[in-house]
Amino acid sequence: FPVTITPGSWNVDFGGKSCGPLSFTGNGGTWTLQSNPTWVGSNNLSLTAGTLDLNGKTVDISAASNSTDFVISGATTKALIFNGAAVKCGNWNYSGSNLTLTEDTGSIEFVSAFSGGSETYNTVTTKSTANAPTINGACTISSYTQNGTANATNTLTISANPTFGTLTVAGNSATNRIHIKSDTKGTARTLTVNTAVVLSNVDLEDITGAGITWNLAAITGNSGDCGGNSGITFTTATTLYWLLS
Repeated sequence: FPVTITPGSWNVDFGGKSCGPLSFTGNGGTWTLQSNPTWVGSNNLSLTAGTLDLNGKTVDISAASNSTDFVISGATTKALIFNGAAVKCGNWNYSGSNLTLTEDTGSIEFVSAFSGGSETYNTVTTKSTANAPTINGACTISSYTQNGTANATNTLTISANPTFGTLTVAGNSATNRIHIKSDTKGTARTLTVNTAVVLSNVDLEDITGAGITWNLAAITGNSGDCGGNSGITFTTATTLYWLLS
């Protein structure tokens, strides 16, 4: 059943019980998790006002359903503190304003969509079963990692111009590749990487490589130029012939 936690200064202990939808709201509220929550079904966790301290806990709302969202919304002043916490969700959905985000050494694992606004995040990864994630917003991510699954339709879709410290995208194999692409065909998205570009078994389309040098000429599994790219050195193409007999 829905639970709304309102203003006050509260220590929140789930006591081993499972949660349905959970909403933290109210000006001046401060809530500090004392245990790891357990989720039931496709129910969201939301923060609309006040301060939520995850206190180093594992907040795995994707264990019950990959369609669960961690939602931060509204224009009211709010704060989210990780303190080393690990959040696992179907979608990370920040669509509001007036957020103070302190992710420090925390991490976020998602399945389908990461909508980060213009905030700065520490470690973001995709779940091992994710094969078509999307990154929305001009956010900054210190370390992003996606490991492809064993199928030929893996993608990473970019809808804005994010910035990364280290960008790691690894296709499963030379045949089961990851297609890194803009959400709008013909509209290039700029990926700025400041520390390291670590790619393997990938093809790119409508991507502008910025920041450090993007030299993908000799990466594992080679790199494919699907058009619309700039600022990237790709694997030299091989000339092939069709012979008629």
